[in-house]
Amino acid sequence: MEHLTAQAINMKIIISFLLLFFVMMSKLYSQSKSYDRITPMHLDLQKYADTTFILRISAIGTPGGSNYYILSKSGLLTNLYYYGNLTKGITMPKEIKGRLQYLSILKDTAKTAINAYFMPLYINSKDGALFWSEIVKIKPWQIDDIDVGKCEKMNKIYDGVAVTFFTITKNEIKSILFFNPKILEETCKGNKNRMDILAIVALFRNYFHFP
Repeated sequence: MEHLTAQAINMKIIISFLLLFFVMMSKLYSQSKSYDRITPMHLDLQKYADTTFILRISAIGTPGGSNYYILSKSGLLTNLYYYGNLTKGITMPKEIKGRLQYLSILKDTAKTAINAYFMPLYINSKDGALFWSEIVKIKPWQIDDIDVGKCEKMNKIYDGVAVTFFTITKNEIKSILFFNPKILEETCKGNKNRMDILAIVALFRNYFHFP
């Protein structure tokens, strides 16, 4: 009798874990499809900073997996923030990486906001001012994402990378969305909007050192 009771308890634990897993994956998948969604983090940055630029890079077709690279300015103060995968592109002992990957999974089930997963990054005032001026020179608020996915030389791509760029001011939050801009621009060259967003990605990579 005790053996049957223990089996029943174990079965309940397994079923509960599976239900939790499927609920979590469903939530992550629905979040991953909304590449340009506005989150509490966006609203907080709109409230507490003058102007903010956010580069979101997401793996298409993969639940979660989005990384936010944030350049924000308030008065003379320029700040960098990061919200995303804690181990992406970094080689480290597997035991440490495993723990951080677990934290990244927890992060993906939480609301994207200024919370324990929202990390400030150091940048000196000179580099911060230079980074800001380089981005402003491109005039990201003028970039349009209409027709940027057209490329007659290429069939539809079902996986790859989604690049979303947010411009946040006190008055509005504007987003532009590009699917696989690098691959499309290599195949169908000359789209100014794609070239501008790729220039922005290159600048963010230079300062945030992501892969």
